[in-house]
Amino acid sequence: MNRDIFRAYDIRGIFGVDFEPSDFYRIARAFAAHFQPKTIAVGHDVRESSPELWQQAVEGFIDAGVHVLNLGQISTDMLYFPDE
Repeated sequence: MNRDIFRAYDIRGIFGVDFEPSDFYRIARAFAAHFQPKTIAVGHDVRESSPELWQQAVEGFIDAGVHVLNLGQISTDMLYFPDE
């Protein structure tokens, strides 16, 4: 995984180059360990790779004991909360 994918408010990179689906499992597990959420909402956009990345993230959260709310396909702005 290319560590440069981590930005201030999101994760950006090229699928298959900067990250693989399994990286999203690891990211979700790390997020859960650090922030210890009880519930998290997870959605995905229209890109072809999104369902697979979504699945990996959800499995990571569930394996960490987090309840996942499936938002399905959504627009980015529905879950994007930049600190301005």
